[in-house]
Amino acid sequence: MSDKTKVVITDDQKSVKVPKGIRMIVRRSCLAALQMENIGGPCIIKVTFTDNARIRELKQRYEGKNIEAGAMWLPEPEDGVFGTIVISMEKALELAKFYDCSLQKEVCYLTVHEALHLIEHKKQSKQNKVKMQEKKETVMYQLGLPLTSGYAIGNT
Repeated sequence: MSDKTKVVITDDQKSVKVPKGIRMIVRRSCLAALQMENIGGPCIIKVTFTDNARIRELKQRYEGKNIEAGAMWLPEPEDGVFGTIVISMEKALELAKFYDCSLQKEVCYLTVHEALHLIEHKKQSKQNKVKMQEKKETVMYQLGLPLTSGYAIGNT
């Protein structure tokens, strides 16, 4: 992993106060996913915190789906930018309450999930759901936030 890999985080929402430490776990999540997939070299991953309305708009525009989602990824046409991960902090808070986990863990999970999908897209490969879930579980464990079996089953 190149030390020139950057994770640029922006907060474009006012719905949920972003707790201290979330930015650090997002950076660590992106870097761990890249490392697991042996992606090296200098690159930039952008992560944007948004709200439910904005992610619904993005899902409609890019995927034709009128849904609120926890997160999604967008490939970036810019040189040196690997892609963008968009996280709805409102939905992350809802999911954290539903799964009875911390907001930090939920945001970490959403970041890892979308980072792995972004990497899969860049590699032009399609992982089966079981293999993808194993990778998410491995990265989450490495980050010190292992998934419970109930959580993993509900998010495959």
